[in-house]
Amino acid sequence: MISTEADDDCVGMVINWMGPEYVMWASDFPHPDAIYPGAADAFLRECEEQGVSEDDAGVILWDGPMAFYNLETRFSATVLSKSTSPAAPPKPKKTPPASAVLGAVAAIRANEIKQPSVRLMG
Repeated sequence: MISTEADDDCVGMVINWMGPEYVMWASDFPHPDAIYPGAADAFLRECEEQGVSEDDAGVILWDGPMAFYNLETRFSATVLSKSTSPAAPPKPKKTPPASAVLGAVAAIRANEIKQPSVRLMG
């Protein structure tokens, strides 16, 4: 995986060369030179300026991290066991658009969705 940040001048070139599935976005927070708040919006503007499609941006913001951290497998059992409905919701058929990912980020920031605690390093 290659990490990209909000103001990455080379993200379009890297995506064209390697493919979006090998690029993962990072906010660079809490470093003092990080773009905050608005890092995700800045990244999407940078993508648009460099001709990165919304589908490719969705892969970078959603599919790549989901696969890299194996999040679907790690959290699907937890989510299903805590579900109050008898049937689990259907899995999405394709990557949500980048705008949907940003909507989820905004909901998390507004504490409308509880953030899972994830232990990334043992």
